[in-house]
Amino acid sequence: MRSTAPDATPQVATIIVSPASSTLALNAQLPLQAQVQDGSGAVVSDAAVTWTVQNPKMVSISPAGVVTALAVGTSRVAANALGKSGIATITVNPATGNAGGGNASGGNAGGGDAGGGDSDGGDSGGGDGGEG
Repeated sequence: MRSTAPDATPQVATIIVSPASSTLALNAQLPLQAQVQDGSGAVVSDAAVTWTVQNPKMVSISPAGVVTALAVGTSRVAANALGKSGIATITVNPATGNAGGGNASGGNAGGGDAGGGDSDGGDSGGGDGGEG
């Protein structure tokens, strides 16, 4: 299946995904970019890029290349175009204690009754969970 029109399918030599590695908190999002290059290093601007993830339980990716952190761990994300792939590594860390505290405050503020005795137990448990 040789093409008689070499310009019909650009030759892709490499795909560079940036950032190549990143660390996200749970539920955080990060837009990735894929630069498709030919053998001379020139950008192939019209190459259609599709995104895939190694572990869809850990991260998801939109068709536009936006990663969402779903679970703690590490997963690779690949940008694919014309038979080549570029890889980024995404590490997902647990939410920080500050984010947990913010959530607890929001819960307490939302319910006046929860601000009573439950507040002390909830804060203690939340603090221990955030530290550990």
